[in-house]
Amino acid sequence: MTLTPRYVIVNNYRKSLQVRQHRTENYREVRPGEKVYWHAFKKTASEQLSLGLAGTGTRWSAPIDIAIVGKTFLLLPQLNGTGDPSLLRVECRLQDATIFLFISEETEQWPIQIRNETNVRMRFRQTEDTQYTPPPQDRQYEDLPGYSTIPFSWDYPAARSKKIRLAVGSSERDIDVMEIGILPPWKVPGPNSASPSGVFSIDVRTEGQSQVLVISRYDEKNSLYKPARPNMQRADSVSGTNSSAFETVESSEKPNL
Repeated sequence: MTLTPRYVIVNNYRKSLQVRQHRTENYREVRPGEKVYWHAFKKTASEQLSLGLAGTGTRWSAPIDIAIVGKTFLLLPQLNGTGDPSLLRVECRLQDATIFLFISEETEQWPIQIRNETNVRMRFRQTEDTQYTPPPQDRQYEDLPGYSTIPFSWDYPAARSKKIRLAVGSSERDIDVMEIGILPPWKVPGPNSASPSGVFSIDVRTEGQSQVLVISRYDEKNSLYKPARPNMQRADSVSGTNSSAFETVESSEKPNL
C-alpha cells in the first residue's frame, strides 16, 4: 500500500508565498521552487485556498477552488495593499490520487480583456454571487474610458456564476464572456428626454488565451441584429435592456450551386 498526500503545492513564483485554507488562521509558507504537502482540510471551512505574499503586512487573495482540475487566474495583493496586484496562474493537475497545484506568475495575456471602441465612458465589475462575493454595496466598479482596453481577471475566481456587469449611467448589462460571438445589442437611455439614447454592439472574441469583450457603436446596416418591428411574427426575437427588442435577420441571398 502506498500513501500519498491529497494535495501538493508547488511554488514557481519568484517570491515566497503564504498558503492557507480560506477563512482559517493557520498557513504554510512556500519558498520559490519549493513544494509542500497538504494532507487534509478542516471540515468547518470550505475546500478553498487563499494566497498571500510572505512578509509583514500580508494581504490575502480571494479564494480559489482547488477541487476543480484546470487553470485558474488569481490576483495576488502586494504587502500592505500598496501597488497593483500580481497576476498568478494556478494550474491544478490530477495524478493518481494527488492533486498538484503549480503556482506561477502570468507574464503573457490576461484571461479577459474589455475593449471599449466608443467615445462613451463606461464602468464594469464582476457580478454578485451570494456565496462567494461580498454584498453589492461593498463592490466597486472599475472605470472603462472611451477608446480603451482594460485587462481583467476575476476578482472572485471561486464564484460559480461569473459574468461582467457593464454600466453606463443607471443602465446595466451582464455579459457571459464564455458566450463567444455577437450578442444582442444594448440600448442605453439618454440622461434626459432631450438627450438621445445610445445603442451598443456586444461582441465576445477569443484572442490567444484571452476572452475579449468588445463594445462598439451599433450599426444597423452591418449588424446581425435589427430592431424588432411591431407585429413581427418571429420566434427568435430577443429582448435587450429597457425592453428594447432586437431580432436576428436571416440573409435573403440564395447560395450559388
